[in-house]
Amino acid sequence: MNGATIAQAALFAPNVGQAWHIVGNGDFYGDGNTDILWHNDNGAVAIWDVHGTTIAQAGLVAANPGPTWQIKGTGDFYGDGHVDILWQNANGTVGIWEMSGTTITKADLVAVSPGPTWHVVGTGDFNNDGKTDIVLQSNNGLVADWEMNGNTVSDGAILATPGSSWNVLGTNDTMRFIYSGQANEALSAASTIAEEFVFTAATAGIHTIIGFNPEQDSIALRAASFPDFGAVQNSIAAIPDGAMIDLGNGGSLLLAGVDRTSLHASNFMLG
Repeated sequence: MNGATIAQAALFAPNVGQAWHIVGNGDFYGDGNTDILWHNDNGAVAIWDVHGTTIAQAGLVAANPGPTWQIKGTGDFYGDGHVDILWQNANGTVGIWEMSGTTITKADLVAVSPGPTWHVVGTGDFNNDGKTDIVLQSNNGLVADWEMNGNTVSDGAILATPGSSWNVLGTNDTMRFIYSGQANEALSAASTIAEEFVFTAATAGIHTIIGFNPEQDSIALRAASFPDFGAVQNSIAAIPDGAMIDLGNGGSLLLAGVDRTSLHASNFMLG
């Protein structure tokens, strides 16, 4: 890009397949070029060293933390000029990989665990000390800031309470949008990337989402039919196969294997 002008456009030669997802970027090799961070559904991590539209080198990171860990962002948490990888486990635990190319020079857990109701939603240097900090948001809408020194929380505070209908848009989040199609469709959610399933113009009939994760995924619904989260809650029924949402106009959405009580306001975008 050159401003709003596309100076050059090209496809990368390899096709990595649908199991790999771009989850971040940064200069992992210290050569002044932005690289691409990948995460596989099985937990594997890879980095492309990119020069323009050329992949100079591509490699797997040796460690595989497993599918319960999600990459939440990148940043320089140690203040050493190297881009690191920020992780969060489904149980709330936060970890940091200090990287040099595809080599993990240090892997640390953050001693403070916020628990499964708090989610890492963004990063940035909020106290201007040259080290990346972490923003978290709770299911009830509370927003908190961790000022970081490596894997140590040097200071932390709740910043505000905008309410459960407001969501922080993370500076490093990667969001994939999946649009509903015809009835009797089965849409699949990836385990390693946040996804928004758009049902603002859903057709009549049954739609199904397989693998929906209430900790990271969301659903867009018509505000005309669902003016607030209370209206959404009233439309959800617990059935043996999961949670069934009545979309109105003869349409319904099955969240396969999802407990109705695990759904919260931040899972629904109303517009």
